[in-house]
Amino acid sequence: MSQYRRPDHRFVMSRTEERWIVTAGRPRLLELRAEKGEAALAGGPATRIEARSVAFFPQPAGFGGEAERIFATLLDALPKSGSFHLRRVREERTIFPHEGEPVLRSARLVSLRASAGGSLIFPLDLSVPERLLEALDLLEMGPPERLDVRGIPIAWTGGTAAVLLHEALGHPAEADADPIRWPDWLEVLDEPEHDGLGTMPVDDHGVVPTRARLTGGERPDAFRCASFRDVPLRRMTNLVVRTDQAPAELPDPRLEVLLLAGGRWDAAADVVELRVARARLVRGGSARTLAPFTWRAPRTAVAASLRGAIGPVVAYPGVICAVEGQRVAVGSFSPTLVMEAPGW
Repeated sequence: MSQYRRPDHRFVMSRTEERWIVTAGRPRLLELRAEKGEAALAGGPATRIEARSVAFFPQPAGFGGEAERIFATLLDALPKSGSFHLRRVREERTIFPHEGEPVLRSARLVSLRASAGGSLIFPLDLSVPERLLEALDLLEMGPPERLDVRGIPIAWTGGTAAVLLHEALGHPAEADADPIRWPDWLEVLDEPEHDGLGTMPVDDHGVVPTRARLTGGERPDAFRCASFRDVPLRRMTNLVVRTDQAPAELPDPRLEVLLLAGGRWDAAADVVELRVARARLVRGGSARTLAPFTWRAPRTAVAASLRGAIGPVVAYPGVICAVEGQRVAVGSFSPTLVMEAPGW
């Protein structure tokens, strides 16, 4: 990994954010905000040079385009009584190094949250109608049941295992916590060069970050900040889960985790906690949809309970990670992981 340093450079970013609500088939713009700023790093703390933040309402001339495609799909698919919140963010960052060519990187995100609870976040440049319909399928499953599923094996499906390991391995690695032993067949990497939400050819310290093997005790190499007002922190970029010769079978019964609404790592207790927005209990070929619940387990129990992997590596629709008040996008990629129930 590259050694921590702060080369002289300028950092410029612009950000536009829209918040919409779609209720009873009618979209309404709640807020449109634009922000632009510049900072300089010269071997010391970031120095703000310029900052500008403007809230627009009503919408300015020429606004629209991609939003109309999104809402056209929503209006065709939503139940008339449904209430959905939509948030779009476009962000561009340019690093102007002391020597060499400027480096531009951009991110465009959409988040969708249903009145029933749960949320999905995904890149805007994917096939939006298909992903929105997939999101609606997950968010509108029901009617949910409240069941005690303690002691039942778990299948972390659809890339949700990447979020589990984001909390159980990624955040402890950022904080340089004491390492724990993970299965030999499991490899978890932080890959700044991976084609995901956290792709970073150059980090916010002006340094080219390198890949880190988190299961090998390495720390994420990139320093990231949420805006020009913030100090760059060591953060994950794209968390990629790979497995080697660890086939598993889906147990019966099992809890299938489908959608997560958030999570955290409690550093003091060394416990992982995830808010499960959608899951189902599969038993004997039939499935029962579960109401949202909170799942928690000690980090050591998570590592000891993993039994194997199924299927290809897939992208979870996205993770927006908050540390010390700074929210950044982290790409998340994983096959389905199977574990014994480690406790609650």
